[in-house]
Amino acid sequence: MRILVAIMLGLFSWSSSASAEERKAGDIPQGRVFSDQDNQAAWNFWTDENLKNARPLPLPQISPEDRPQGSDNQLDQKADLQLPQLYEETIAAAARGDSTKTPYKYAGKLFFTKWNGTPHYCTAASVGDPSVVLTAAHCVIDPDSGTLNTNFEFREGYSGGNGVRRTPDCVLVNPNWSGASGQWTRTQYDYAFFKMRQPSSGQLPLRVNWSYTYAASLGYPAAIDNGEYIQVVTGPVAKVNLPVRVFGMKVYDDRYTAGISGGPWLGDFQEGTSFGNYAISVNSATYSQEPGVVWVYGPYFDSSTSSLFRRVRQGCR
Repeated sequence: MRILVAIMLGLFSWSSSASAEERKAGDIPQGRVFSDQDNQAAWNFWTDENLKNARPLPLPQISPEDRPQGSDNQLDQKADLQLPQLYEETIAAAARGDSTKTPYKYAGKLFFTKWNGTPHYCTAASVGDPSVVLTAAHCVIDPDSGTLNTNFEFREGYSGGNGVRRTPDCVLVNPNWSGASGQWTRTQYDYAFFKMRQPSSGQLPLRVNWSYTYAASLGYPAAIDNGEYIQVVTGPVAKVNLPVRVFGMKVYDDRYTAGISGGPWLGDFQEGTSFGNYAISVNSATYSQEPGVVWVYGPYFDSSTSSLFRRVRQGCR
């Protein structure tokens, strides 16, 4: 069946904005400026068949060796202490979100190919500005080879094969991510922003220096509905008891793994309203220690996040 696509004004034009034309297309430090040819190649590549064959990018695993002794209990205790009692009744397994409503309509699948040409997908979302999309750094640069992925295309509001096609103007990853050693250290820098050529109809607000103890996470886990529909999980969050700015979210659904990379964490989560739904982190890594439960880890957004966001909004300068 032909993929149905929502069409926006100017969607089929790859002509760059004036600011983009002033720059030379190609790789730049920690990112890339995309040419018309890049986006035309991506548009041609993402046929119905290639979309169907796109594999979920595995979520990086925190190995037992990376975790200090007793850290699971410390995380659990801290989360339980910070978790208001009324939240206990709201914790549930992953549930399908309605991609026509806020906040789900601003999230979608980020499709790309790796260095060997295999098609993959992550989760991403329009954040802070209608032209800016947030995802994980490991969805942009391959962690093993260090090479930039190619054929990027964002399908906003993706649901059962439908979604708005959006093509990138440029992308920047956190400059500290590539040189970081160890999964904990990489996780605290694991985010990236795209500037898109076609703006969204809206966006999730970006929030830094936050103090939430409970949040929601959005993603397209392949283990649920074959990754065809966005899922939401909610749970307590707590800072990892290590000298890194990484938070963990306790998720009561161990199917919530491959495919969710780059999906936003939301503070003040509310369905179907323009209030709240602040993007405060992304799905970056995972660790499972008990049946039915998984910890999902993400970076803490701070002033350096705001700085990178502003650079991307201004054309990755």
